[in-house]
Amino acid sequence: MIFTFAAVFILYSIAKDRYKKEYRFLAVYSVISFVLIGITVVFSLIGVSYKSTAVMKLVKTVLPFLDGINYSRICFFNRMIFHCWFAFSLITISKIFSGKKFRVITSLIACAQIAAVLSFSGIYGYSYLNLNRNELLQNGPSNHCMTFREFYSENLFDEIKADLKYNGEGVAALGYHPGVLIYNGFSTIDGYNNFYPLKRALEFREIIEPQLNRNAKHKEYYDS
Repeated sequence: MIFTFAAVFILYSIAKDRYKKEYRFLAVYSVISFVLIGITVVFSLIGVSYKSTAVMKLVKTVLPFLDGINYSRICFFNRMIFHCWFAFSLITISKIFSGKKFRVITSLIACAQIAAVLSFSGIYGYSYLNLNRNELLQNGPSNHCMTFREFYSENLFDEIKADLKYNGEGVAALGYHPGVLIYNGFSTIDGYNNFYPLKRALEFREIIEPQLNRNAKHKEYYDS
């Protein structure tokens, strides 16, 4: 994004005498760019504040109805903002330089960005995971992140339903997402929810208490 931002100004400065009428595009681009930068900074600060005990205590005291929200996830929106900014940068370049050459250049930059996203090895880089599956498995479980197909494991849960002679009874997920069960046609008594009554949490704790007593980490996580 920084390179794209700089490229617009460099290309514009080279050709500004020939394209004076395009000043308005650069002005609009500059304003919107700084607004987007400001939004990402705010989102980042909110995400960091979640790690601060003092800040979260203040929020709980002053705005108790906002307590319990995982503010660290808000900075995930920055990814969307960066991609929007990237697209707007390419549009601005094509507006300032309307020649065929620059349309080709912006198209190549967009293709390069798509290729970079698909090859990214982060937790959401499923294309990378699939393309490098064998290598990741050889390096051991610690380097392996499940693909969508492995995560939902339709064939495995079909076998489980057949073994249990499942007929719509309520079930719970232990150690994995309830969404996996729901996706595979099970009726769940639990869910992956951000908000729920304390009474419900305490009632559910009675059901899973034996397992919590076997795993101190899970117990601490649930009770806290």
